[in-house]
Amino acid sequence: MGFGPGLLASSAPLAEATAHPAPLSVPSFLQRLLHAPLILADEWEALPRSVRDQIASRGTIPEALDALLEHKLLTPFQRDLIAGGKGSVLLIGNYRVLQRINAGGMGIIFKAEHVYMRRQVAIKVLSLSASGESDERDIRRFYAEVRAIARLQHPNIVQAIEAGETGGDQEDGPRMHYYVMEYVDGHDLQEIVYADGPLAIDRACDLMYEVASALEHADQQHLVHRDIKPSNILVTPDGQAKLVDFGLVRHFHCRMTEPGAVLGTVDYMAPEQARDASLVDIRADIYGLGATLFWCLTGKPPFALDGNLAMALTARQTLPPPSVRPQRPEAPAELDAVITRMMATRPDDRYPRPQAVMKALLPFLSAPARSKVLADSGVREAAGPRNGACHEQDELLNRKLLAINHALEQTLAARQSDLTHMRGALVIALSRLVTFRDAETPAHLQRMQRYCRYLAEAAAGMGNFGEALDADFVQMLECCAPLHDIGKVGLPDNILMKSDKLSDEERLMMHSHTVIGSDTVREVAVQHGDSTGFWDVALAVVRHHHERFDGTGYPDRLAGKDIPLAARIVSVCDVYDAVRCRRAYKPAVPHNAAVRLITEESGRQFDPALVQAFQLCKDQFEHIFRDLPG
Repeated sequence: MGFGPGLLASSAPLAEATAHPAPLSVPSFLQRLLHAPLILADEWEALPRSVRDQIASRGTIPEALDALLEHKLLTPFQRDLIAGGKGSVLLIGNYRVLQRINAGGMGIIFKAEHVYMRRQVAIKVLSLSASGESDERDIRRFYAEVRAIARLQHPNIVQAIEAGETGGDQEDGPRMHYYVMEYVDGHDLQEIVYADGPLAIDRACDLMYEVASALEHADQQHLVHRDIKPSNILVTPDGQAKLVDFGLVRHFHCRMTEPGAVLGTVDYMAPEQARDASLVDIRADIYGLGATLFWCLTGKPPFALDGNLAMALTARQTLPPPSVRPQRPEAPAELDAVITRMMATRPDDRYPRPQAVMKALLPFLSAPARSKVLADSGVREAAGPRNGACHEQDELLNRKLLAINHALEQTLAARQSDLTHMRGALVIALSRLVTFRDAETPAHLQRMQRYCRYLAEAAAGMGNFGEALDADFVQMLECCAPLHDIGKVGLPDNILMKSDKLSDEERLMMHSHTVIGSDTVREVAVQHGDSTGFWDVALAVVRHHHERFDGTGYPDRLAGKDIPLAARIVSVCDVYDAVRCRRAYKPAVPHNAAVRLITEESGRQFDPALVQAFQLCKDQFEHIFRDLPG
């Protein structure tokens, strides 16, 4: 990071000036600081002329720096870096750094101000490795955080302003990556509780309600924070919560975390995140929020670490959430139950969405916070002074608000149901286009949907797939299954309608339907990517349902669990239906023969765990085939 055109090309002149008697005069040095600008011209000119002359007449540069510090033209942090010959790092784009705020695994955060607008901001700078360069993966993760925050516009989330890179003044010099965000002049919850002790119950719930609102907004953008903890929640001087540090954010549509990776802070980490941070959803953030509420009320993390990380992670997997009431007997049992549910070991036992957490916390908010929520919801308290009937008014307000929430939830549920049905109808309509040019029938599409649901539910019951096979996944798989051969629409008639055996060249062309289909789906997903979970499942099904468990399938020759689970399920169902149906080039086989074929291919064509699940539901497959002939 240089001082700019015509200024110090590097920090070397400053280093020389502080290390040797007189390579640079104090007046010249001051001119360079003004021109940089590391000291601001209007603040310099505001000093009395006699003071400016006294500073310029100091015998050494360190003495001049001390004088600038005394007159508040420099901060102690700036003075120390300039004196050490490292003043160039104080300029980042159009910002001058004032002081260091914090540091973490991904970068260092500084307080800074825009040199022209004089607006104070926080700047996060990506940390350099020991070699002086940033790892490419760290850079990608860093800008993923930038893009995530840029998408979020919420009063309880620190706002992103801009991002970029600077430095590398020498041809081979390192580039520094940074982004600028809103500066919050406050303290984080960890500092507040350390300094003042546990919070009042209603105050803690007020702050957690605001963070839950921020998480609801993040969830709508398909983002998971993955590091909800007291030190990542700032509280402004007027008492507003601000969620910060999206450095571990996960976007459902773009997984950057390696499978099996553990990311986050152990004290507040959800059990599933301790197993594999690449698979978590918004319920991991709800767990972290519950653990943070526990901290706010008790001043302690839910589980004692005691220096043994392995034991802490094991406790997270096995022990039930602790109660706050032994330490806060005045805490309502109902609130204790809310925290317990937020921190449930199994994600399915937690609140499904942050909006449900907000609803659960409503009865425990302070009166001003409840009034604000009511006002935002269009309901206001009756005019007049509050008296001995305050409690009755609060109860009335709570009932009104709960009624509003219930109505909103019903409206949202109905809208979601309508959208889901519309999506399912469009999938079927598009998939039937293939049936006009292929030997498959509309009944095949319906059978595939039912096969996939039964097989997925049987596999989920076995417990071999952890939490991957939840209700949302099964619903999306059932919807997407008919799309598996959508790419056949792009094949020529002489290939698609040929009744004889395909030649090797024709077979390769037939294989291309997986790529044609997935490319088409991907283009649509990029343009209309709001339902990222749906598009992820659709892409997996369309591209990979002809992969084989032993790695000899197509188009990407994936093997084992590298094949997406949705594709592995569709593969079993597609083969079962294919061998049961008569075609011009082959006879149909009975149910028992189809079951035997699939069983024999366990570990070769099919996932052995799914073959076991197939054995559990094979009778349902036979019933489906008979109920939907054709």
